[in-house]
Amino acid sequence: MSLILLVDDKANILTVMGGILGREGYEVETAGDGREALAKAVRRRPDLIISDVQMEGLGGVELFHALSARSMDVPFIFITAYASVPEAVSAIRAGAVDYLTKPVDYRVLKNAIRRVLVCAKERQRSEISEERFLVGSSPPMQALYERIEAVAASGATVLIRGENGTGKELIARAIHSKGPRA
Repeated sequence: MSLILLVDDKANILTVMGGILGREGYEVETAGDGREALAKAVRRRPDLIISDVQMEGLGGVELFHALSARSMDVPFIFITAYASVPEAVSAIRAGAVDYLTKPVDYRVLKNAIRRVLVCAKERQRSEISEERFLVGSSPPMQALYERIEAVAASGATVLIRGENGTGKELIARAIHSKGPRA
């Protein structure tokens, strides 16, 4: 289940949008401002952040840059009631994957989320296989990549067993590189 961090300074948006995304099968965590979102994202890395652009204190774009400075490459979808072309271009150039205006069309949002999460998952699988020389796209390898992602996100101690030459060290390196202490 993908974790989405929803950030907005309007409680009603957090409630409504969080409920809709929860019914879609996503795990949703909410934050009422950028500082709270930063703390939650550092504590538990989300798969996607949906953030309002303009908030008191730490805004959405500043949150994006703060996470980037911590080497946290998390996909962002920005939402705003004050849309402007220069602001949208700036957000996309900064690294946002989408920029939506309020009131949000939830069909458009759901499609954007699906697209972002599928692309992110494929990129992570590709990075695991390319960085650590794990090769393959067969169903057993896809299951292995998913298990590596899950274990790395958990922070749990892992015992890897297998015969000599089966790639235990490669799997250990992949888990470490994807974990919070990489």
